[in-house]
Amino acid sequence: YALAGSAITAEGLYQSSLESLLKCSSSDGSSGGPPQANIHLRNTYMWYADLCENWDKRESDVVRLRKLANEVGKGIHEEEEEGTEEEWLKKDGLNGGLWFFSLGDFR
Repeated sequence: YALAGSAITAEGLYQSSLESLLKCSSSDGSSGGPPQANIHLRNTYMWYADLCENWDKRESDVVRLRKLANEVGKGIHEEEEEGTEEEWLKKDGLNGGLWFFSLGDFR
């Protein structure tokens, strides 16, 4: 809907998705549901922020949503050493059960 120009419909769908995802995951990305739920939660916050970025006077929502996405993301991947992270865990998500990563993402 967002790509088709139906921003208000898209916003409602993002809000419904966030409500459902928050029920089955924890707000900080730690355990509390299926691991995929936290990945989808992070992605939904980011996509919702992208939608708000294209609207006038929604900058505060963009900042808030991206901050929430980053908080969830921190819980998804733990740092191995300072400054290094598992690259495959930062991929955009799971679609249809497929993980989009390459062998080069593993160390």
